[in-house]
Amino acid sequence: MEIIDYNEKILTKEGQSELVSAMQGLKKTKGWAVTCAYLSRLRILVQEQINNIDSPLSPEDLLRKRIELHYIDWLLQFPDELIKTLGDKEEAEEETEHLAVY
Repeated sequence: MEIIDYNEKILTKEGQSELVSAMQGLKKTKGWAVTCAYLSRLRILVQEQINNIDSPLSPEDLLRKRIELHYIDWLLQFPDELIKTLGDKEEAEEETEHLAVY
């Protein structure tokens, strides 16, 4: 899927539904399992570097490691966050449609 396709799909209810399905499908693949395993191991290593009192990091390196940890967590949570965000939009639109009847 091209970026342009994504930008167009995000604007429609049907497109959002398709993106949610795609992300749910992604979570079931071996590729995602491998990605999660790699990122989880990387997260452990970065956390160990942060916690290592025998070889303390400079303030700049500590900040870099904390940012790295933040982005690893973000990547691990991305499919669920996108599913939740788009799912919430779909639910909000359904509630609005329901209220429009009255």
